[in-house]
Amino acid sequence: MRIMIIGGGWLGKSLAKILKKYGFEVAITGRSRVIETEDLNFFQFDITDRESWSSIDQFDPEVVVICIPPLKSDEQLLFLEEFSALKLMGRRVIYTSSTGVYGSEGIFDEESFVEENGWIRKNEMSLLSNNAFFDLVILRLGGLIDQDRHPIYHLQGRKDLSDPNGVVNLVHRIDVIHAIQCLIDSNIHNGLYNVVNPDHPSREEYYTKMAGFLKLELPEFKKEKGNYKEVKGDKITQLQGFKYQGDIWLSLR
Repeated sequence: MRIMIIGGGWLGKSLAKILKKYGFEVAITGRSRVIETEDLNFFQFDITDRESWSSIDQFDPEVVVICIPPLKSDEQLLFLEEFSALKLMGRRVIYTSSTGVYGSEGIFDEESFVEENGWIRKNEMSLLSNNAFFDLVILRLGGLIDQDRHPIYHLQGRKDLSDPNGVVNLVHRIDVIHAIQCLIDSNIHNGLYNVVNPDHPSREEYYTKMAGFLKLELPEFKKEKGNYKEVKGDKITQLQGFKYQGDIWLSLR
């Protein structure tokens, strides 16, 4: 099976390596050849470059995984909408979106209402508008972490952080990759799934403990109630072969 990953960033490159290891023929895209392809098929790709979209026809993948950050201009979204209909026709598409699509307060699952005018939702709609031409699974990812990438490195030593009683909605990179693997292996061609670790400690507890564990300066939180946002990620556990394995505590406990 040929799989093309559009977006050779932190998630896309790791996904490509693992899929290649499991015997898939994998291609990865990037804006320049600066990315280290490590024997992967590489295509230079830019959303707003009409010629670069031809790389999809050239490689002719059965599955396309779109791992790009949300586009934030109407011009880019128009290109995504136009060329997804032309170049993704007849293929299986997995799009990595974000739980940022949900509001700032409440408990959310895949059935929850989302505002249509936010950039994250507009990106989803650019693909959904052409869903008659190709199969589409949207994965709404929590905050991505692993041992080398963690929000505490940006929060260490910060003062007056908000929402101390709000909870974290994180997911380990290994779980996102595993979810995509399971979808590729499954007969599920359309759907929407949150991918969020079921452990939701409070922001104050989690980031304070992680800073101590990593020997970083402790952050300080405001003495306020703040907002409570929890995103449920249990629907995807119904997918055959998938269960959360990543440790958001990085083995702290």
